[in-house]
Amino acid sequence: IVGTYMPTEQQGAKMIRDEIYAAMHELLMQAEEDEDAHHIIYGGDYNATLTDEDRRSLRATALDQQHRTQIAGMALHCMDPPIAGKPRQYTWRQGMGEAPASRIDDCFTNESALVREAEVAVIDMGGSTTDHDALQIDIPFLALNMIPPPDFLPELPDTKKLRTPLSPEEAASLRTTIDLIHGAT
Repeated sequence: IVGTYMPTEQQGAKMIRDEIYAAMHELLMQAEEDEDAHHIIYGGDYNATLTDEDRRSLRATALDQQHRTQIAGMALHCMDPPIAGKPRQYTWRQGMGEAPASRIDDCFTNESALVREAEVAVIDMGGSTTDHDALQIDIPFLALNMIPPPDFLPELPDTKKLRTPLSPEEAASLRTTIDLIHGAT
């Protein structure tokens, strides 16, 4: 899980942004080669939008175009993807106490970490202490075929299987166990 902040258009920002995108790309390449570290999740303040609808003005900036090109070139998947006819909730305000004006915060994954069961919520911070609203992503352990920490479950599956993806039956069994522990129905 990697968090990032992308600078805006001040002097030198394009070079810094290019370096951050290059580092993101390098990490993706390493993840493809390393069977133990193949899930990548990038989240942060990109100071750029994924679609024109992510800005109240509906006009893309040069940073938006750069961002879209880089994200597409790395084949990253947005965890809260745009849906035609349903604008995504904005996360940034032009000033403290102002109404949200754009969606410049996002979370992306590579193909192996693509999680369709993730729940994404924008938490309204009211603009009183920050000019951003919080972006909360809830990802079930099992969605990434990860074994929960030992203190999370009363028993772990056979340790020989810890490094291999769970079968659908094992995942369903663990999900049932977790639901029982947390009182879910």
